[in-house]
Amino acid sequence: MKRTQLKEFRNKLGLTQVQMAEKLGISLIHYKLIEQGKANPSLKLVLKFREEFKDQYDDIWEFFGTLSVSNSQQNE
Repeated sequence: MKRTQLKEFRNKLGLTQVQMAEKLGISLIHYKLIEQGKANPSLKLVLKFREEFKDQYDDIWEFFGTLSVSNSQQNE
């Protein structure tokens, strides 16, 4: 999957970027950077996404498979 699908997924859920960032416990700026492909999510964030949206998206690893997962805990 591509990064643009993160935006599509968020829109499908009817969430704003602010709401998505709040659900994931990260700053709006950090979320926007991930959605735009300018930042990579940490493994911790990927696992949080999986926990938060497990009922809406079964294969989180496929969803983030095209991303380089960062070891950084910055903004999380």
